Amino acid sequence: MFINGFPIDDTIARTISRIDPEQFRQCFIDWMQSINKISKGELIAIDGKVLRGTYNRDDRQSTIHMVSAYATANKVVIGQFKTDAKSNEITAIPELIKLLDIKGCLISIDAIACQTKITEEVVNNGGDYLLAVKGNQKSLSISVQNALSEIVNRKL
Repeated sequence: MFINGFPIDDTIARTISRIDPEQFRQCFIDWMQSINKISKGELIAIDGKVLRGTYNRDDRQSTIHMVSAYATANKVVIGQFKTDAKSNEITAIPELIKLLDIKGCLISIDAIACQTKITEEVVNNGGDYLLAVKGNQKSLSISVQNALSEIVNRKL
């Protein structure tokens, strides 16, 4: 119990605003990796989300975009990375992957991650990847369909 009672919200806000976000992120990731044991073959789902209500009309700041890594077996977020103000998930995902120990894990990412740099980062860090391919990536989608139909036809 506090001697003078609980601090008011302004005091809490001032205290939290003094925390270095980069240092906090690294502490969070280190803590999650220490309590979350990832086993070989585990699925880690990576996805980006927009934090609604974070748009600042006064200084016209964009909403905050976060990319998170979710360990599905333990149902816990093991890492997050905020995208740069003028960027998107494509640049943030490789940075998040660098922070994580993904050796032997299967990384699942939606269609936006069908990028050479992202797949290279997963493989270079010892993971495997499962990427969703959508029709809006026409040539990639056709290539995957052709490759899979050749495999199916050989088995028939």
